[in-house]
Amino acid sequence: MEYDRTLEILCQRSIKIFLWLLLISLIAGNLGFDVSGFIAGLSVTGFIVGFAVKDVLSNFAAGMFILVRRPFSVGETVSVAGVKGEILEMNLAACILFSGEDETVTIPNAKVWGNPIRNISRNTKQV
Repeated sequence: MEYDRTLEILCQRSIKIFLWLLLISLIAGNLGFDVSGFIAGLSVTGFIVGFAVKDVLSNFAAGMFILVRRPFSVGETVSVAGVKGEILEMNLAACILFSGEDETVTIPNAKVWGNPIRNISRNTKQV
């Protein structure tokens, strides 16, 4: 898997902004300023951001279930979310299939876990 520095930079910047906001609110609170409105504003912002990333979080949770339950493995042929093909890659966000139409298809994990998964490679009954 290739290393993507973009994600590292995004995390570093997010943590840096969070720590600066925390430091400013602590200093302002110690200087006697009322920071309750500022904290409430941050809470509302967190709530909005939570709604914005709900799909990402649902894909992450579904990815965890897929990786734990293992309904399929890399290299197996499956039919899921209306797509039939060979699993090329599984990660926490999506599953990547090579379809019968010679296309690479990326399916978000929430769609995979929320639909019937037909594993064509496993044709034996498992208990």
